[in-house]
Amino acid sequence: MPSPAGAQSLLASAGLGIPAEPLDARARALGGSGIGQPGWHLLPTDPAAAAGVALPTISASFQPTRATLRDGRSAGHARFPTAVVAYPLWGNVFSVGFASVLDQEWEVVANRTIDLNGTEVSAIDIFRSRGNLSRVQVGWARQVGGNFGLGVTVGSYAGALERSFVRLLDTDTAGQGVEAFAIQGRWRASGVVAGAGVAWDPSALIRIAAAVTWSDKLALSPSTGVTPEGGEYSIPLELRAGATAILAPGFGVSAGVVFADWSAVGEELGAGTTREASWSYGGGIEWARATLFGRTLPLRAGVRHQDLPFHFDGSPAQERTLSAGFGLELVESEGQPIARLDFGLERGTRSAQGLSESFLRTTLSVRLAGG
Repeated sequence: MPSPAGAQSLLASAGLGIPAEPLDARARALGGSGIGQPGWHLLPTDPAAAAGVALPTISASFQPTRATLRDGRSAGHARFPTAVVAYPLWGNVFSVGFASVLDQEWEVVANRTIDLNGTEVSAIDIFRSRGNLSRVQVGWARQVGGNFGLGVTVGSYAGALERSFVRLLDTDTAGQGVEAFAIQGRWRASGVVAGAGVAWDPSALIRIAAAVTWSDKLALSPSTGVTPEGGEYSIPLELRAGATAILAPGFGVSAGVVFADWSAVGEELGAGTTREASWSYGGGIEWARATLFGRTLPLRAGVRHQDLPFHFDGSPAQERTLSAGFGLELVESEGQPIARLDFGLERGTRSAQGLSESFLRTTLSVRLAGG
């Protein structure tokens, strides 16, 4: 078997990759449920949360991550998990944006000895994958009766996956005239995806929300390279629910759960490749009375457990994180945040039988609004 080299995450090499949820820094710091947070905001995992946005708004997140394998080798990468632009009109809020779905960044190296015309030659095989699948979507949301929000989204998968194989031969034994062998392929993603959600504030102290995301087949179509084959995969229905309760002035507790059944794609990829049921649950606390130079500075902390959908070498994998973060209202007008900065930091581990890795994930989100 190949031996691992530095990679963003070796677990991303299993199945279709690691779920790369489109969460902002606040959701990450509060345990990563991504639904049921108080207030009106832009979050792809919570379509109804945009219902009360009163001003044209743009929200975007930047996320660098570094993973460290058990033997100490590490590597990292950065991505933009979500960006949304929203415009309120006649009581409706229309939006357009993109959201990350699956991370497929990994690299594996194997040291081999091969027979070349009767001579044993040392070789290094490098398997590399580069890709991040996302969805591009438009959305609609509306507030009903002051304390109830509705939202829907519809869009398409986007992004590309590029995989390559390179074999390097030892020139001392193979000779200077022997060149390296390389092969690669590139596939583009497509497929329809839609979502719907509700948010309810039964009182000023409680918010309850739920959302569902439906997906047609994820199609990977070859665009370049020598591999002409593509494929279609069943992405499961995803159910989310979350709630926040204000227990004291400025102090809130949030919790959420996510469920998806990956058994259909497991049948397509082969027995023992996926979980039948994947659960994710987490929660956090937020203290909103802290200030910095007269600006509101909410402080947050959370914890989360996530079942990764794809097995690694036949073993189920999971992810656990501890998180913390803060927000900063840079500009505020008549109770509406005009410019806001949020920061989230997660320290976590991913593990499967025979493999474990730790990671440090930072998320920085910016929200700007104006008339």
